[in-house]
Amino acid sequence: MSNFSSAIRITNLDDFIPQSQSCIKPVKLDNKPIPTSESSKHTIEFDEQSNTYYEISLAGEKKELEKTSISLSDCLACSGCITSAEEVLVNHQSLDRLLKELKERSSDEVWILTLSSQSRASLASKYGLNMEQVFGKIMTALKNVIGFDYVFDANWARNFTLLEIQDEFLKRKQQQLNAPKNALPNLPLLASSCPGWICYAEKTQDEDIVGLISSTKSPQAVMGSLVKGYFYEKELKPKGVELKNVRHITVMPCFDKKLEASRGEFKTPIDSQETDLVLTTTELDELFQHHNVHLKELEEQPLNSSFIDRDEKTGKLRGIAGGSGGYAESIFRMAAKKLYNVEVGQIEKKQKRNSDFQEFSLKVDGKVVLSFAQAYGFRNIQNIIRKIQHKNPRLRCKYDFVEVMACPSGCNNGGGQIAADPEKMNPRKQLEQVEELYHSVQLDQSMQDVDQAPTSIREGYQHWVQDSVGSQKSQGLLHTTYRNKNQMETPALREEW
Repeated sequence: MSNFSSAIRITNLDDFIPQSQSCIKPVKLDNKPIPTSESSKHTIEFDEQSNTYYEISLAGEKKELEKTSISLSDCLACSGCITSAEEVLVNHQSLDRLLKELKERSSDEVWILTLSSQSRASLASKYGLNMEQVFGKIMTALKNVIGFDYVFDANWARNFTLLEIQDEFLKRKQQQLNAPKNALPNLPLLASSCPGWICYAEKTQDEDIVGLISSTKSPQAVMGSLVKGYFYEKELKPKGVELKNVRHITVMPCFDKKLEASRGEFKTPIDSQETDLVLTTTELDELFQHHNVHLKELEEQPLNSSFIDRDEKTGKLRGIAGGSGGYAESIFRMAAKKLYNVEVGQIEKKQKRNSDFQEFSLKVDGKVVLSFAQAYGFRNIQNIIRKIQHKNPRLRCKYDFVEVMACPSGCNNGGGQIAADPEKMNPRKQLEQVEELYHSVQLDQSMQDVDQAPTSIREGYQHWVQDSVGSQKSQGLLHTTYRNKNQMETPALREEW
């Protein structure tokens, strides 16, 4: 265990699941065809007393589901199992590795860090700061004490992700509206920014599910492409910096972002990864402690970088409603306006079986024309998959879009977030505080196309993408591919960056 990140060395066990989390793949499922009769409708329920999952038929018959083990060949879930099988990956994506590289860095290297808003909220909760204060102090620590050259905001890249996935949904919905009745379904569109969910889907599901996953890159992947593409060409190459000397680090709320960064699709022209290393929020806090940084005592640096998501009028940090990226809400508002000319105000969500499964819809002339859902955690993901795969059209999933996240309660509750001190605050109360901080920034509900985007995003499309949202060029830069994988394709991890 000595080679593991200290974020993982929190118990004397070789394997652990954080207490506040639930495993993404706790039961073994067979691939038998789903019957088409009315009586074949099934749901999955969890009995907390017996710690057992049951499959419940419409007739009320209960069948205990067999538990299965988790390894890297199944998934590296942000909220679940980090086991001894992941030692190689963890060693290359750990705080210890970062400290080693920082110590050995040469004067030719340029170090860039991208920080997620969920991580900022977790640190703000721990240190009693607001979102503006914590970002300014983190910038001071990273640039003045630890030695990073640039600090960027993952929210800025999220603007590209939102615009692209909005366009992707609009095209699919219009295709569905114009398709013959017997056409193969192209909806629901399933969100793709959670690598825990992607890893699970690629390794356990066939093309009928994988083909519904959005091709839009996550904000981390977009920022990786931008840092070692557009930003390098525009800012660093003219200064004589070689691409091989650019180091891009991200700080994210979950462990599975480490796996996403290692995907073979996210490489530069010189065959290096676009994101070299991912730290969790807990590991960033440990980095500060290693350098004896007392975050609350530091001065705040101004948030004036081009790659920080700020309101252009007030200069304050911008945010999107929704602790896991706001994809469902943003796409819903856009589609309602562009397809049905309806301005959506407050979105009224209906809780289904639990608080991690919510749905909302739009009615026009008494008819439901848009139906969206948010499904967080394994129970809800599996129920969505079963509905999509149902052979009976009357029982099949009717949603147009599903925001899927592996972590119960979403990204603010990621397994890499700072754990609550049980002597000071219970985990649920801390999560509520993190959520409140996350949503305390100025929320923008208006961005439905690139003309309404911040100036820096419009300039990004003009100078980086050099084309419009959803264009062929944006497909190459801002989209990726997912596929069914029968066996785990372990990323090739290099000893040297």
